Amino acid sequence: MLSEDFVSRNNSPAQGGYEAYVKWWQKVSRVDVESVEILTQQGDTVTVQVDAVFYYASGSQSTEHLKYQLIFDAARGTWLFN
Repeated sequence: MLSEDFVSRNNSPAQGGYEAYVKWWQKVSRVDVESVEILTQQGDTVTVQVDAVFYYASGSQSTEHLKYQLIFDAARGTWLFN
């Protein structure tokens, strides 16, 4: 799930909005998460390093080393990409 801040930063009109975000994910067949490492955690905020392989509908693939910040949403009882 995505925080409101994540959505506004990554789906701005300059970036094509939510439609462009959805269109990009439609090109992805699957993602295999190889590892997740907690780098820092302070209260309800955590930064993680994720190693993942993205498989695309075109048949290509890419290995990515991504850093994400997550926040805990107590109302939903889940972590959100921030």
